[in-house]
Amino acid sequence: MVIAAVSLAALLASARVTRHTASAEPARDWHAGIGAGGYVAILGPVSNGLVASADVSPGGSFGRLGARVEARTLDDDLGDGIDGGLLLGGVVYEAAAARPRLAVALHGEAGVAVPDLHLAVGGGVETTLWIIGPLAVGLDATVHLVLRGVDSELLVGSALTLGLAR
Repeated sequence: MVIAAVSLAALLASARVTRHTASAEPARDWHAGIGAGGYVAILGPVSNGLVASADVSPGGSFGRLGARVEARTLDDDLGDGIDGGLLLGGVVYEAAAARPRLAVALHGEAGVAVPDLHLAVGGGVETTLWIIGPLAVGLDATVHLVLRGVDSELLVGSALTLGLAR
């Protein structure tokens, strides 16, 4: 919730465009990325799992804003298949970049925990480092809340992904 509030504040602060700020930042190119890897949880019902994410920032009039989708497993024992997970979608805001090598993005998302279909909300900050060409390593620190009434769960963790990004 806190990360979502900070993301919204950063978005609103950057949304005001004057004739001075409009000329200070050139039109942005589009950017996209897709990656997969694993995560380690500090808090939550599982200690580790798999994660996959994709995001796209169209640039132009959208500026630093984009869209993001993510899927995470919620099983400690993946040997017998995946029994549960998180399916999330939301917005991404590129907070800083030293392109073409480094980008830092804030993200906030909402979705469902499956198979029980409970609402999940959260967000985080992802740092992407390009190694060679489009090959990138992503480090994502996240907080998600799965709303199950009195039995709500807080998931705090970090993911390391390998992917392709532009």
